[in-house]
Amino acid sequence: MEDSEVILDIGACGGHLQICGKRLADGSWAFLATRNESMALSMLPEEDRDGLSATDQSGWVDSFDEALKHLDRYPWHKLYPMRVHPEFKDRIYEIVTKRYAGDIPGRRMNLDEWEFLCGKRTR
Repeated sequence: MEDSEVILDIGACGGHLQICGKRLADGSWAFLATRNESMALSMLPEEDRDGLSATDQSGWVDSFDEALKHLDRYPWHKLYPMRVHPEFKDRIYEIVTKRYAGDIPGRRMNLDEWEFLCGKRTR
């Protein structure tokens, strides 16, 4: 992932989800989504690890939304956000708040941290 920048990094129990971006010569971006659950997998007994993969990635795509679809099998917006790229703060915050819109307020896990990382509140 030479010359790439972290766009979104989300911590999960035993691993993390991430979208990296690479600026292209024409000013557009290419994105790569990754999943790393190495820590969680290492906690399983060896005989239960057969056939399981601790990591995967999407391959480079030209759309942030396409990279995000790779993470959508997880409730990523409810996991712990660790980093949000400054150029994507507003877009990511909009996506997160839309996903929380139907949730009961008490179930909006980590929304305060999303607000902080996306520049919508201070600590």
